[in-house]
Amino acid sequence: MRRYACLAFALLILSLAACAGERQSLRTEKSFQREKEDFITVVEMKLEELGRGLDKLIEAAEYSNGHAQTELEMQIVDLVREKSAVGRKLEYLRAADRETWPYMKTDIEEALDDLARLFEELKEVIS
Repeated sequence: MRRYACLAFALLILSLAACAGERQSLRTEKSFQREKEDFITVVEMKLEELGRGLDKLIEAAEYSNGHAQTELEMQIVDLVREKSAVGRKLEYLRAADRETWPYMKTDIEEALDDLARLFEELKEVIS
């Protein structure tokens, strides 16, 4: 009889441990999803901000003339391409799982830094 009681107690402990593990896994998954959603929101805001700034640069470039205007327009096209590339990466990031998330997040952070740098360089040229 004691053996059955010990066995029942052991099974109870194991099932409680499994439930705790499932709860922890669920909390970890929710935390991951929240971090992912927060990061995506920040990236979207940065892209919108850069888009507004880009509109201003395009408007300012229209007042240039000759060779300078052509050069600025080419740089603006490059900046628009880079912004679009970050947007595409963001779409892939939305589908990222736990394994690919850190790599994709780093990739987007670097791409955003490059985009911001290009934007600031172009802004200095136009100003």
